[in-house]
Amino acid sequence: MSCLKYYKLQSNFPCDQTGVCLTKEDIDSNFYELKLDDLSAATYNAESMTVSLVINSGEEISIDLSEIQTQYTEAIEAAMSGITSGTSSIEISGELDDNGVLTLTWTDQTGEHSTQISGFLCPCEGSAVYHNETLTGDGSKTYPLRLSETEKTGYYKNVKGIVDSLPEQPEEGDRYVTKETVSTFGRLYTREALEYIKTALEDSMSPWRIATPQDWQKLIQYADVECEEESRSVAGKVLKSRSYWEEGDNTDEYGFSIVPAGYVMRGALEGTGTDAVLWGYNDTIFVFTSTSDGVILERPEFDSMYSVRLVMDIGEQPVQNKVTILGNEYEVVAMPEIGLAWIKTNLAYKTPKFSQQYEYGYPGITREVYHIRDWDGNKWTSKPLEPGDKFSTVEDNTITDHMVMTSQNGQLGIITSFKYTWTEQGKKTHIDAGWY
Repeated sequence: MSCLKYYKLQSNFPCDQTGVCLTKEDIDSNFYELKLDDLSAATYNAESMTVSLVINSGEEISIDLSEIQTQYTEAIEAAMSGITSGTSSIEISGELDDNGVLTLTWTDQTGEHSTQISGFLCPCEGSAVYHNETLTGDGSKTYPLRLSETEKTGYYKNVKGIVDSLPEQPEEGDRYVTKETVSTFGRLYTREALEYIKTALEDSMSPWRIATPQDWQKLIQYADVECEEESRSVAGKVLKSRSYWEEGDNTDEYGFSIVPAGYVMRGALEGTGTDAVLWGYNDTIFVFTSTSDGVILERPEFDSMYSVRLVMDIGEQPVQNKVTILGNEYEVVAMPEIGLAWIKTNLAYKTPKFSQQYEYGYPGITREVYHIRDWDGNKWTSKPLEPGDKFSTVEDNTITDHMVMTSQNGQLGIITSFKYTWTEQGKKTHIDAGWY
C-alpha cells in the first residue's frame, strides 16, 4: 500500500501529496498497486492452527492462532472450576401477600435466592388479589423468568380452540378463534335479523346504524343528475359497481359499489348478477336492477332476506378510510355534502340465529377470515386476525403454536407450526406444519 498516491490540497498527513486532480498515469498506477495487494489464496492448517494468506504480488503472510486457542481453553477451565458435573432442576416457589407482592424463591448450586415482583393487585377497591397469566421462562439466561404479557401486538393469549361456531353457554374468560366466510356480497338478512344488528351496534357503542329510508333518499337525490333532454333518475347507474353486473354501463362514481347480491325469497336465492335489494330500516327496501339506471322503492316481502348498508352522521371529527364494525373491517366513503358516511360494501355481520341470514358460499366472491373472540360475561368481543398474527391452543399437556398466513391463492389461512409437549424430562418439540 506504500506505493498508492493520495492527493489532498491541504492535509495533516505527510504522506499525502498536494494536487488538484489525478492524471491518467496516477490512476493507472493506483489501480495496479491495489491489484498487486489483493489476496489470491487463503488456507488454514488445522494441526498447526495457522492461516496462510497469499497476495498477488507473491508475498505470503502466516498467522498463528494456537496461542489464542490456549488462552480460550484456559478461560473455559477457569470459568468451570468449582462447578460439579451434571445438571439439576431448579425448584421455584412463590408466595403472594395481601399487598400484591409476589416473592419467588429458588435454590441452585450457589445457594438460595429470591426476588420480588409487585403489581398483582386489582385496581378495584376491595377486590381479591389476582394475576391474569402464569409466569413464563425457566430461569435460564436465554429464557429468563418473567411475567408473560397479557397481549402484545401480533401475539395473543392461549385460546381454547379454532371453531366455526361459538358455544351457546360460554364461561367468563372463554377465548376462541373463529373461522368465518366473508363474501364481497356481504350477507342477506331478514327483518328480524335487523333487530340483532341494531342491538349489537348499540351494545358496542358504535356510531354506525342501519341506513334508514331518509338516509337512502338523501343519497339517491345527491347521486341523481339532470339530463339535457329530459329529467330522469340515474342514481342506480352512478352507485352500482362496475363489476359483477350482467348488464348496464355502470360508473360507480363515488366508490359506493352496489353489487348484484340478489335476494332470498321463499328460501331460494334469486337475482344474483341482475338485482341488488337493500334494507331501509325497517319497512322499506331499495331495489337496483341491471335493466334500469334508477332506484326503485318498494315494500319488503314477508320473511325475505336483503342486503344491509351502515351509515354514520359526519360530525367535526375526520372520517377514517377504514373502520372495524362488529368484528369486520370495512372501507368508508364520506359524503360531506349530505352529512353522511357509508360503508362501501354490504354488511357481513354473523347474527346469532343463522336461519335469519344468508351466507354466500360459491367461489370468486368469498374469502376466509379469522377472529379472536372473548366472552366478557355478557357478550362476545371480537378482533380480526391479520397475516403474521400468532396464538396458541392448549390441549391436555400439549401447546400448539399457530400463525395466520396468506396462501398462494391469496386466501387467509392458519398454519400450525410447532407443538410443545411437557414430559418428565422437559419440553419436547414436534414440528407439525400444516394448514388448518
